[in-house]
Amino acid sequence: MKIKPTSGVPAARDATGGRRSCFADLSLICLGGPSTRRQPTRVLRRLAALIVLQSSLSFAAPTIITQPATQWVTVFDDAVLSVRASGATQYKWFKDGKEVGSGKDLTISPVTTAHAGTYVVYLDDGSNTWSVWSQNAVLNVQKGSQAIEFGAIANKTFGDPDFSLAATVIRSPRQPDLYSTVALPAVEFNAIGPVTKISANTFRITGTGTVTVSASLAGNANYNPAGAVVDQMFSIDVGTPSISLETGIIPVENPPNPPKRVVLTASADGAKSFLWKFNGVEYSTNQSVEVLYTDAQAGRYTCTMSNDAGAIEKSVELKSGISGTTP
Repeated sequence: MKIKPTSGVPAARDATGGRRSCFADLSLICLGGPSTRRQPTRVLRRLAALIVLQSSLSFAAPTIITQPATQWVTVFDDAVLSVRASGATQYKWFKDGKEVGSGKDLTISPVTTAHAGTYVVYLDDGSNTWSVWSQNAVLNVQKGSQAIEFGAIANKTFGDPDFSLAATVIRSPRQPDLYSTVALPAVEFNAIGPVTKISANTFRITGTGTVTVSASLAGNANYNPAGAVVDQMFSIDVGTPSISLETGIIPVENPPNPPKRVVLTASADGAKSFLWKFNGVEYSTNQSVEVLYTDAQAGRYTCTMSNDAGAIEKSVELKSGISGTTP
């Protein structure tokens, strides 16, 4: 037996025109129709079905309560992107269109500039029926800083060996051990003056005068270049060459028979060339000269030693029958 609605309420039928739905019976109940008096059990069953139906239709897209926020962090710091929502059971994070994580919070530790970009999270109810996307959140990563501590350089003397320069680099923040295989920029030195650069930080003295040295440090993916560094200056002096003349054994015979071998050697720090003269006449350009002593070789032997800074001169005199002297 079908329940007729009260006056003014049309009979409710399903899409096929058949039996009326529980929504129609609910209308009758609310309007006080005859079913509430004659068939209470049947109406209660339909009311229970309606409650079940309403429960099955209660699914809805998750609601985002707190959106992920744009952030500014310094390289090697930690960053946490978060979203809070109701009705969501699955969270998928994407960076620039690529999935990078899951969960309510996306933690990045430590951050590098490679992590900079646009992040968004996808939320669904676990059935893949209802879903929602969050708003975009931009992660901005600031590079670290570098500084050079470059102290004074001691003065040099012409003839000194090649020398190397060094500087202390201060980086903030420090590169984590996790990235120890990533090469860091090295300090580069350049100089103006009487020196020649023979490697990244090694120089050779070529003359005398004032040298101005500058230091620089390039940046990389995670660090900015170092700021301007005050140039350092030092001088290269002529110095005071020392000379020694070794005459060996001076024969006492007059003249020696047979002739004896005499060695004359000149030495001076930084000397590049030697010029020997015998009684004012050019004799040799070697550092040492050998003399087979006879009366003909008696006389004054003078050596002039030169470098780019100047020349110095020293003499020795060989005499018959006595030791050589170096006035």
